[in-house]
Amino acid sequence: MNGIRQQFAIFWKSTFGDEDKNRLFEWIWDHYHKKIMVFAGTFIKKTLGDNEDLSQEIMLKIYNSLHKYNPVYSFNTWIYTIARNHCLDYLRKRRNVHEDISETMISNEMSIKNPEIEPDEEIIVKEMQNATDKYIENLDETKRQISFLRFYERLSYKKISSILEMPSGTIRHHVHSIREGLKQHMEKLYEL
Repeated sequence: MNGIRQQFAIFWKSTFGDEDKNRLFEWIWDHYHKKIMVFAGTFIKKTLGDNEDLSQEIMLKIYNSLHKYNPVYSFNTWIYTIARNHCLDYLRKRRNVHEDISETMISNEMSIKNPEIEPDEEIIVKEMQNATDKYIENLDETKRQISFLRFYERLSYKKISSILEMPSGTIRHHVHSIREGLKQHMEKLYEL
């Protein structure tokens, strides 16, 4: 499914009985669960198990909200908005309890293996990928979220703007800043 047909199919199936809704949710789970887990990791920087728990809570919230989906809007934007709001609620609750937020890497979920790379080249690619992931891990929360949505999900500035509730110009500025920072990081790391 793609585009407007996908959005209306999701809306239409969500209005049917439990069996259709469950089938629809299986499709949503297959296509979005891992992505939501990585996205949640951009907020909390916790262990994979914690990201898994949070992502399951988000997926449950999506399931329970399917009847609220409006096909006029992008399904991606709708899902990531739910995920973002849930993560912000989670952080607010955690801050109220004064619990520490430990660090972790989101790189393993964001890594994409290329089967055409020779084994000796794979070491170099892996090293550069680790350096990139380390750079992204050390960005502030907003830039990590933008990095995920722009570079991993390949969402438009407009959709990212809608999800993060920021002006498109600000998103563009952050993307430019992330790219420049990464370029300087790599030049320094590899003495280019």
